[in-house]
Amino acid sequence: MKIEWWTVGLQAVNVLILLWLLHRLLYRPIRGVLDQRQQQTTLLLQQADEARSQGRAERTALEAERRELAKSRRNLESDAQAAIVAERDRLLAGVQAEAEERARVARALLEAERQSVEAALLEEASHLAVDIARRLLDRLPKPAVLAAFLDGACAQVNRLPGGSVPGMDDEVELVSAVELDDAEQGLCRERLRAVFGTDKGLRFGTDPTLIAGIELRLPHAVVRSHWANDLSLVLERLHADARAA
Repeated sequence: MKIEWWTVGLQAVNVLILLWLLHRLLYRPIRGVLDQRQQQTTLLLQQADEARSQGRAERTALEAERRELAKSRRNLESDAQAAIVAERDRLLAGVQAEAEERARVARALLEAERQSVEAALLEEASHLAVDIARRLLDRLPKPAVLAAFLDGACAQVNRLPGGSVPGMDDEVELVSAVELDDAEQGLCRERLRAVFGTDKGLRFGTDPTLIAGIELRLPHAVVRSHWANDLSLVLERLHADARAA
């Protein structure tokens, strides 16, 4: 078999021309379309990646916001609970303070009432004691009563320090509840002369508040021997016992 090289060469040229035409007219447009499709696909993939990244970012932001909201809710609940506890404590403190104030006022009223009743009882007791003393005094012989009070006064004078005892020129006032007659004044002079050594400065006076007995008013001391003084001592003792109770 004889090969026609010219025919082969022409066929090769025809193939080359065909290939050039295919490359020129078909491959390049298809290649351009494929490149364009590739670029679009790449762009779509990039957009999808960006969308996924944005979605992840938004999801992260939403989760952070959710956690922040949960934290805020817990803080609000805690603050509300603390406010409720504080308000409850304030109300309880107010109620306790009011109760203590009412108790204090009640105690003060009871104490004032007790003191008022005590004062009234002591006043009544003092009037009763005065009445009893006067009734008893009316039943006793006056000279004996006067002598008893004089003895008490002389005993107190004997216990006075030396500077309180009057001298020869000092005045001494003997005060009695009622005016003394001459015999009673003589008895007083006799008793006081034995104590002071003289009755030169002795003078007499009256004071109904003494109830019974006498009071010697010396220049530097007062000697009390009468029922008013005894009653005052008794009332003071009653007051002291009442306060101690």
